[in-house]
Amino acid sequence: LTDQTPAGFTTDYNEFVMYMDKDKSFKPPGELVSSYKLDDKAFEIYHATFEEQAFRQYHSRLQTFIIWYIDAASYIDDEDPAWSLYTLFEKVTSAGQTRYRSIGFLSCYNYFYYPNKTRPRISQVLVLP
Repeated sequence: LTDQTPAGFTTDYNEFVMYMDKDKSFKPPGELVSSYKLDDKAFEIYHATFEEQAFRQYHSRLQTFIIWYIDAASYIDDEDPAWSLYTLFEKVTSAGQTRYRSIGFLSCYNYFYYPNKTRPRISQVLVLP
C-alpha cells in the first residue's frame, strides 16, 4: 500500500493534527467556473490543469481515492497537457472562517478530432461518500 499513498502520508497523530491546522488556509486550486446552493449548502466547481503546481500537488493526494473506489482504475499521466479536471467542493463558513470540503472530481482528456480539433472525453468521475 505504501506505493499507493501520496507524499506526506502519516500515521503519527501529532503530525496529522499539524496537517489539519494547515488545512484551515486551503483554497481550491484552479479557476472557479460555477457555484450553486442546495438547501443551506454552498458548492463550487473549479477547473484546473496540471500546468498549475498547486493543483498537481492537490491531485496527487486526491487521486488516491480512485484506487479504492473505482474498479480497475489507474492513475493518469500528470505530464500530459491534454488532461483537464473539474473538482467539486462544499464551501462551509463557520465562526467567520471559510473551509472547503472535497466532494469529488471529474477528469477529461482532450482527444484529437478530425480534421484539426480536439474533443473532451470524460475519463473518471468520483463522488466521495
